[in-house]
Amino acid sequence: FTIADAYLAWALQLVRVAGFDIRPGRPALEAYAKRVRERPSVKAAIDLERPLALTAQQRKQEIGST
Repeated sequence: FTIADAYLAWALQLVRVAGFDIRPGRPALEAYAKRVRERPSVKAAIDLERPLALTAQQRKQEIGST
């Protein structure tokens, strides 16, 4: 597991949050993303970032609705 793997895992997470579906036609990439997300260190990072991302998303929606 290298820094490139960590960066790609983050990018793939952002893609999912943005609503893009990488699964169709990319089974190897989806399998890779799943393996990376199962790593304890990646799970911990996602669990740490998820509340922050949700709060940011809520604030963005609030600003957009005013």
